[in-house]
Amino acid sequence: LLKVLLMQQVSKNSFSEIKTVKKTSVRQYRSYSLNIGERQGVSAAKILRNTEMYCGIDPALVGKIKVSRNSTLVEVASHVDPKVFQRLKKMGGNQKVVIETLESRDRR
Repeated sequence: LLKVLLMQQVSKNSFSEIKTVKKTSVRQYRSYSLNIGERQGVSAAKILRNTEMYCGIDPALVGKIKVSRNSTLVEVASHVDPKVFQRLKKMGGNQKVVIETLESRDRR
């Protein structure tokens, strides 16, 4: 269902961009898991808007949308941008942010 919603909101060009992001060298990218504090069932369009609003990351770079029991997690693949990195780290309150490199995830 989320994929269908996502396909309605994001153009075909954006989908090819996502594939490019995934294929690009792992070292150039960081993976951000962003808990935007929303409940299950929120629309993909709203998730994309929130991702852009909270992090300043282009929604076209959103790689995966996962809905957990209590919240909506948005995984965003983006260029390693120190400003974005700092903005994510400074987010407080209900917006809990897990920042990890793809390399560290592979080592696990």
